[in-house]
Amino acid sequence: LVRANEIRALERVEFKEPVLDIGCGDGLVAKVILGQRKGKFDIGMDISEREIKKAKKSSSYKKCIVGDVYNLPFEDNKFQTVFSNSTVEHLKNLDLALSEIYRVLKPGGRFIITVPSAFLSSYLLGSRFFSFFGLDSIAKLYAKFFHSLVRHYNLYNHKQWEKILKKHSLILTSYYYYHSPGMIQAHEIFSYIAIPQHIIKFLL
Repeated sequence: LVRANEIRALERVEFKEPVLDIGCGDGLVAKVILGQRKGKFDIGMDISEREIKKAKKSSSYKKCIVGDVYNLPFEDNKFQTVFSNSTVEHLKNLDLALSEIYRVLKPGGRFIITVPSAFLSSYLLGSRFFSFFGLDSIAKLYAKFFHSLVRHYNLYNHKQWEKILKKHSLILTSYYYYHSPGMIQAHEIFSYIAIPQHIIKFLL
């Protein structure tokens, strides 16, 4: 549900070549985005070798590599577009990542990301439940627990993103809020339902 909504939001976006997809995963998102467009993204990169093997099979990229966003294996000013779908929120060292992304972008290039916003905490069913009974401190603890569960480190609104990006000579030119509270709550419920799957995936 979340991926479908992200892809719908990305339909309005132009991806100028060459394109680097950071945190490409299995390549599914790129494959769907490219479904109505010609060509492939130039490079798909992920820190997981297992995901890169899947990305190669997706035929979404000219080249797939295992790489680290904190030390991008590319020369300066290489890409016209750097794209990252639902990855930036998981980065512990956001400043270093943005510095590297700016380095590999061509002058006038574009950095396109999809991320959860700062409003996510207040949308959560658990947070709303505790807040309804006036238990705001517990509501905040619940939100903190949920974010730790899904490894969210960077949750900001567009004004905060504008300041963060500016530190790295990146200018926020457009933004779009695309998830509804209902979508976030569905994601919240299914995150808990998926816990057994993650345990099995880890064990096997």
